[in-house]
Amino acid sequence: MLITFSGIVGSGKSTSSKYVRDFLVDQNLNPLYVRFRFLTWNWPKMKRKAIKKGRRSSNIKRQKREKPFRCEPMRRLGFLRFAGYAIRMVNFHLFHRFMLNGHLVICDRFFYDNLVHYKLEGKAERIYFRILTKFMPKADLSFLMLADPEIIIQRRESYEPNYIRELHAKYTVMSDTFCDLQLMRTDDPRDVLDVIERQIRERLNGKLKG
Repeated sequence: MLITFSGIVGSGKSTSSKYVRDFLVDQNLNPLYVRFRFLTWNWPKMKRKAIKKGRRSSNIKRQKREKPFRCEPMRRLGFLRFAGYAIRMVNFHLFHRFMLNGHLVICDRFFYDNLVHYKLEGKAERIYFRILTKFMPKADLSFLMLADPEIIIQRRESYEPNYIRELHAKYTVMSDTFCDLQLMRTDDPRDVLDVIERQIRERLNGKLKG
């Protein structure tokens, strides 16, 4: 079973994915926790470094100092980028089938978080995007964490506000594009984790403790 968490920076996707990991550990299911951005072609190395067996997380958080006004401009989806993502998707299909088959996997970020950063201004770009969306690996549960952009700006003061607003708009469109993405509003995150836990219980009915 593959569970993915995507969303705008500061929306709580990493917090939610780690909560689910810890919840499943408490259920004695020993999930695998995957940091999606670390996936490479070297499967054995990826198995060692990118995947961590579920464990209780520490309450102590390391504070990292971020540079002010972080901003990543929207890119163009040219043929080379399209081909690169197609290859990565093939790699993930194979990795999931042969290395993760039978495992309960939690993925922090997914392909949605890559594609949201691209402009789709030309006809070719829109065609590339449609092909990638058709070929993208499908998860058993896919959650999209999204909060109001003004709340995100308060949570992530080091990010340029207009960049946050533009990215929020792109993620909102993404939630309409992919019917398998379940939108989770995290303006007030207190109830979101209960909803996610309930959905996982329904999928794993009979394997979880009451």
